[in-house]
Amino acid sequence: MKIIQSILEAFSAKASEETKEYLGTETMEKGAQLITDVTVDSITGLIPYIGPQILNFKARQAITNQKIFMEEIKKRLNILEKAVEEGGEEYQQKIDNIFLIGSDATNRCMQEDKIKYIANGVLNSIDNDYSFDMSILYFSILDKITILEIEILNNLKIPYYERKENYKSEIIKKFNITEEGYTAAKYNLIKVGLLESRTENYIQHDIDNILKSLLDAQKDINEISNFLKNKSKKLKVSGNKKVNSKTKNTIKISKLGSDFINHFIK
Repeated sequence: MKIIQSILEAFSAKASEETKEYLGTETMEKGAQLITDVTVDSITGLIPYIGPQILNFKARQAITNQKIFMEEIKKRLNILEKAVEEGGEEYQQKIDNIFLIGSDATNRCMQEDKIKYIANGVLNSIDNDYSFDMSILYFSILDKITILEIEILNNLKIPYYERKENYKSEIIKKFNITEEGYTAAKYNLIKVGLLESRTENYIQHDIDNILKSLLDAQKDINEISNFLKNKSKKLKVSGNKKVNSKTKNTIKISKLGSDFINHFIK
């Protein structure tokens, strides 16, 4: 049976309220266990190296994560209901695979607060019919960032004139980090492509200005040389103009970062 179809049947509106509540709990527990079993089975051979205690901890954590994931999915079942009514076999396979990507990401998640974003990503991917490759890209990026970095990204998405003046200090206090930790988080967001440095945008502008100034200076030197050789000739120079640099180390949200927020956060 298809994965999403089985989830919908478990939460079927045809069941009584009591049964739905029972199914909700049972499905989340059994579904979480079923999905987690795949992960546990895949690392069983590593037991001599990582120890049964660690394995049991990982299994319990994965089951807890899956319960949270299913609770978030349950809030917007209408998206899944609409999806199973559309498209053919290939489309149904795609949305099942997207769901599994989210489920796998949930198993690996070390921060429970991130799970709601994973569920958002699954539901928005299906609702907006994102390509499978684009969905994988978004989930791989989410794997590489923390709740702290999501908070920073969220604030930088807000227009400058609407942003809280002390948002940076509030984040530092909220997450109990240092100034250096905040800076490191921002540069990790640049590394994964969610933020971009404006420095690079202006480097070519400054190079062009410098080259123009050098050419003007060379012309002035030639004019002065000719003037000294021939006193009757009128001296014309361009003047000593200051070269103003536009290059500054400023950071802004990238197009990918903006799309990422729309995909996972909203």
